[in-house]
Amino acid sequence: MNHHDSEHEEVGPRRTPTDPERNLARISRTVELLGIDKDAMQVVGGAVLGVYGIRQPSDVDIVVGPQTWREISRDHSSPSGLPLSTYRERAHVLSLPRSTPGAYGLGADIKTNYMRGLDTTEEEFEADFRRTASRSPTSESGIHFASLADTVRYAQEHPHFNRKKTQDDLAFIKRYLDSYLADEITEQPALPFSSSDAEEALAAFRKPKTSALGRWFRK
Repeated sequence: MNHHDSEHEEVGPRRTPTDPERNLARISRTVELLGIDKDAMQVVGGAVLGVYGIRQPSDVDIVVGPQTWREISRDHSSPSGLPLSTYRERAHVLSLPRSTPGAYGLGADIKTNYMRGLDTTEEEFEADFRRTASRSPTSESGIHFASLADTVRYAQEHPHFNRKKTQDDLAFIKRYLDSYLADEITEQPALPFSSSDAEEALAAFRKPKTSALGRWFRK
């Protein structure tokens, strides 16, 4: 490690190395267990960071459209029949416990924007969902992940933007992007990624862009 790398590691929160391919396999397994139509969902949050090796994911955050939400919330079960739980203070989230057999300790939180009654209509959300999904990195098994650029935008619009975890994630992403463009990344991401993708994500730090999908995170 040269002097520059040493300084780079000491600035900001300390990150624990993680395996992108292993994370993708675990995330994919959880998504497969749920049985949700892959074209009607998008993986967001910490799981996105996991497939780039930025940090270890603790669960799988999944955004679905209003129609899918109505179907799974009606019986509090996934399309595959797995029971989903909710909490009084998080009525807009349905969760798959980490203890679910076959989930390898990686649970899921399923969320939707429209059902929270925020400042977007169902039609606006569906249209933005389709646009975002169309440009999302997609795994070989067909799972759509939010891009790193959209992940930055979502974090900036999150009501807990000033929370340490959110700030740490943004710092991790920024450090990863700088390292990627400097050809310092040794562990390649598990999803398609290019220098132009990295540049777009860095631009999101400079110029936040509000979207209907991102407005899910607002109070």
